[in-house]
Amino acid sequence: MDTILYLLGGGKMSDPRMTDHYPRIVDLAAAQFGSQRAQVAIIPTAHFNGTHSKMGRGYMDFTVETFRGLGCDTHQILMGAVSAGQSETRDGDIKEILSKSHAVFVLGGDTRYLLEVVRDKGLVSTFEATIQDGKVMAGTSAGFIWLTKHCMSDAESFHSNEWRYVMLQGLGILPVAGNAHDNGPIPEGLIPQVSRREQFEAHFAQLGELPGIVVDEFAAIEVRNFMCQPRSSDPAIGAYVLANGENGIARRKVDPGTEVDLRDAVALRAFARSFPG
Repeated sequence: MDTILYLLGGGKMSDPRMTDHYPRIVDLAAAQFGSQRAQVAIIPTAHFNGTHSKMGRGYMDFTVETFRGLGCDTHQILMGAVSAGQSETRDGDIKEILSKSHAVFVLGGDTRYLLEVVRDKGLVSTFEATIQDGKVMAGTSAGFIWLTKHCMSDAESFHSNEWRYVMLQGLGILPVAGNAHDNGPIPEGLIPQVSRREQFEAHFAQLGELPGIVVDEFAAIEVRNFMCQPRSSDPAIGAYVLANGENGIARRKVDPGTEVDLRDAVALRAFARSFPG
């Protein structure tokens, strides 16, 4: 069975450029499993399961309502902090929910917290197996970059009014460095007030031969058996391949209809370097 990932670069989840993507996730799951009613597991761990004052639970509720509106059954997996009166999903139940799901959607938020919780619970192999079993692994922002080998997160912004981006080691399921919100504005409180794209590239320059995949807000990548193509309703935004070189960082946009193999680091570097800028 194919492995399928559908990963968004972040942005307001109710924006029409985002809502265009959700039916595609459902269609992929339906085609993969031949089901007329997709079962979708929703993981709001990076969202602190609705307990964080900065985020609340609005996007959690929106995600559930959106997939139900698309004819899906939804099942939330709560890992980490939970509200009073709620309890974490037990490890055995997590595995059962994932085994019965056709797709998984991982919300954005604190990537570092998401990775810590999953690792502390010993669930990395469970999520790897979920992907290998053909479940459509989807997510936005943190729900994208946690799957990469190295990524940059705004984790500190959830704990301080003045904060800096941090580099993290992701799960490495995608053997590339990854960045979301690549075209995003400069957030309030960020030190220094330099764009996410520029700060990611400064860190990426230290990663040597490792190629990178970066995705704009409201755009996505669809990855089938590691073959990656962009998805966007707006031609001005998309996904880019990055590579370090003698003249600095090469960056090339992946055109609609073009696929790149995320397993082939040599080919990815050649792709990025074949286009100036």
